[in-house]
Amino acid sequence: MSLQAKNSLNLTGLKDYFVNGALSGFAYGYPYDKPTYSAKERANPFFECREDGFLFVVHQNHEAPTPEARQLPTEFEMIVLQGGKCLISAYCKALMNGGFDDRLAELRKQIK
Repeated sequence: MSLQAKNSLNLTGLKDYFVNGALSGFAYGYPYDKPTYSAKERANPFFECREDGFLFVVHQNHEAPTPEARQLPTEFEMIVLQGGKCLISAYCKALMNGGFDDRLAELRKQIK
């Protein structure tokens, strides 16, 4: 969490969060792949994980009173696929199309 603060390295950018101008509810990303970041050459804590891929399921309150409020994320789930960077966009498309629904349902039951 401290890495998301001012003057720090972002975990990832979100790709495919907007599709055709609308929120998709899904996104993917991956860690920065250089050994250092910033002009100060700070060590990249994600360098050893640079081949991993991240999938995000973004939940929103679709019953909020205003369109702006309906777009605000209420929570998100992050899935880390070890070594999955090279295929992460395809994994995201599979996620969007329900390809992981059964497995995610199992995992969600385990964490409750």
